[in-house]
Amino acid sequence: MNWIQNIDFSFLKTSVFYSAIGVMIALATFLNLKGRPFWHWRLQRLLNSERKFYDSFPAAAAALDPASEEGIARQYFDAVEEGVSAMAALSDSERRAAAAKLHELVATLQATHQTLVDSLQPFSETDSKEFLKNWSAVQAKLQSNYLGGKIPSDAHTHCSLVQSIVWNLSSSGSETLTPTMVRLRNLGSSVVAQDREVILPIMRSVLDRCQAEVVLISAALQNGDGRRAVRLKEKYWFDVKHSYMRMKQSLDKMHALSDEFTQLAGQQPVH
Repeated sequence: MNWIQNIDFSFLKTSVFYSAIGVMIALATFLNLKGRPFWHWRLQRLLNSERKFYDSFPAAAAALDPASEEGIARQYFDAVEEGVSAMAALSDSERRAAAAKLHELVATLQATHQTLVDSLQPFSETDSKEFLKNWSAVQAKLQSNYLGGKIPSDAHTHCSLVQSIVWNLSSSGSETLTPTMVRLRNLGSSVVAQDREVILPIMRSVLDRCQAEVVLISAALQNGDGRRAVRLKEKYWFDVKHSYMRMKQSLDKMHALSDEFTQLAGQQPVH
């Protein structure tokens, strides 16, 4: 232990030593306080990089087998979009005369789109901090719409209601249907009028994958691996963004029509 006796500890009494200690403490405090913002900054850079990478590969519309799962889904979205376009093309008199029924039709048509858009929307998040902050709410929202493979009644479109409303709309008034009303009537015989065969299987297919991605991202976050979570999110977003954008566009149109029909229904005289 003689080497300890040979050390000059006089430096412990100098102001330089204590200034150095103060700097080290301040630096440690700074890193502790600023560590998470720096971590978020790194995650944001990663998210931006991943988004830019995937955006550089625009997905082309592939030819699909009409009988395949993807082909049936495309038919469904095509049919809904045609129905929405038909409603938008109705004359003012047709809209006023059937405003309440049209509002009811839009409400049931948009149910499936709303559930799927709400489930996929969190993956479009471009702010890493918001993505992490809201993740527990994302899990809870998905479970409220899809738990154990079950979809609540109010979370999906009902084919029997679509058929009933469309038939009612096209059977009232003039015996001669206008071309636009014929388009709307076709909705009642399209794939939209199939719950068990089309609507629910489409939703389960999307929500099963979404649920699997949520589980993976949650596991990564629980392990403190934010970078993996961001990469998983961005890869899944690349896979679903075109379907999401298509559904969101239709949903926005349905919301606008719903507001219009609500206003027109309120203007109708009470008998």
